[in-house]
Parts: sequence; C-alpha cells; structure tokens
Amino acid sequence: MTGIVLAGGRSRRFGRDKATLPWGNGHLLGEVAGKLSTVCDEVLVAMGDRHLALPAGVRGIADIYAGAGPLGGIHAGLRAASFPVAFVTACDMPFVAPAAAVLLGDLVVGYDAAVPRVAGRWAPLFACYATSCLPAMEKLLDSGVRRVFDLYGHIRCRVVPEDVFRAFDPELRMFEDLNTPGDYDRAHRDGPRHGET
Repeated sequence: MTGIVLAGGRSRRFGRDKATLPWGNGHLLGEVAGKLSTVCDEVLVAMGDRHLALPAGVRGIADIYAGAGPLGGIHAGLRAASFPVAFVTACDMPFVAPAAAVLLGDLVVGYDAAVPRVAGRWAPLFACYATSCLPAMEKLLDSGVRRVFDLYGHIRCRVVPEDVFRAFDPELRMFEDLNTPGDYDRAHRDGPRHGET
C-alpha cells in the first residue's frame, strides 16, 4: 500500500505553513509521514506546486491539475503510486492511527474507495483510494470539480462507520485536523491519549 500525505495547501486560515509546525521531535509533516511509513510500502507527499523539505525516504509529488485542491492532490498521488491502493491523509492530522489505515486497506478490496463516515460526515482525507478511481477523478477534474466527496457517486465507494475505528482510538482523535492556531495549540498541549503515539 502507498501512503499519500496531502501538503499542498496554502494554510490561509492558519496563517502559516502547517506542514512545518513543530510536533514531537520534528514537525507535523514528519510526524504523519513517519506513522504512515510503519504500515505503507512507500510514502508520497502531494505538494501542490510548492517545495518542501521532506523526511528521509519520502518522495514529493507535484499536482498535475494545478489549483485543484485535495482532489488534485489525491489524483497526483495515485498517478505516482507504485501500488494499486493508497491510504490518504493530510499533514495536519497528527493523530493518524496506522492500524486504522491498514484496516481501510483491507476494506477497500473489491471497491474503488473505503471512506469513513464520522458524526454523519465524510472523512475524505482519512480514507483508502484505489488507482481504479483515476478515470472518474480525471473526468471530474476536467469538468472543474474540486470537492473530493463529489467523486463518491461515480465510483464503488465503501462507507465505513465510525464505530469501526473506536477500537484503535476511542475518542476518534485520528480524524482531528488542525485548521486554526487554536486547534494546534489544544492538540499540542493535550498530546496523545489512550496509548496513541
């Protein structure tokens, strides 16, 4: 399985580059990429059109569809992936649970995507996508569609209920993204819980 970390956003709401924010002994991007490297055979960082200092052993990927947001990043990662299935997350989701990524990799078999529903909402940036999604993705991107969840009506999408993930993370912190400085400060202060690393 390939791991894809989305890091191409401009962090406008945050006000500074989230990928390089301090976390643990390094930064957010290194934290997320390091966790994926424990369960993925390769880790790619979808960087959009910018340049980032990448952790060792991680490969950076530029967007093919410029300015296409997360859907463009997922597309670029899948195009570059060496394996037919990829787990996708974002650089501002430091509580990613590697075991949950493995589970999604198992659940996507026979489908084009396996996507959690948490609190009634899609979690498109904590999901597995197969390279079989690419034709539908490219059709949407060519028509100007940028929202990831618009893809799901065009592919075989397996919905994964949130309760499945509580065995790995009872508080479902793996789905937290750090959109604002307040989010970051709280997450950094609280740190991991329930055996998270």
